[in-house]
Amino acid sequence: MDAEGAFGRGTNALLMWAGGDKSKALLLSDSLLGYLERYVERVESNFYSTLKGRIEGFPRVPASFNGSTTVTKGVCIEAVAKYIHFCSRFGPEPLYYFAY
Repeated sequence: MDAEGAFGRGTNALLMWAGGDKSKALLLSDSLLGYLERYVERVESNFYSTLKGRIEGFPRVPASFNGSTTVTKGVCIEAVAKYIHFCSRFGPEPLYYFAY
């Protein structure tokens, strides 16, 4: 939480520190309640994929989250890139990690 309002989104803004050195902040939501409401809406609407009863972090329909779908020789391939902020590095030689 941005208790001091240092990032200009109010004192309820929910932030996550990013990068191996935790030098950047990512805005998750303007409030904790807003974040949880959006998460519940996505779970209830089956937005996320499930695997063995677990909710995964990837959307069920890739196109709904800037993903892509293609068919090659009758095989459907769906993909979504997810930025892995806690492993990425910022600075003069940035290094970004993604999962697919």
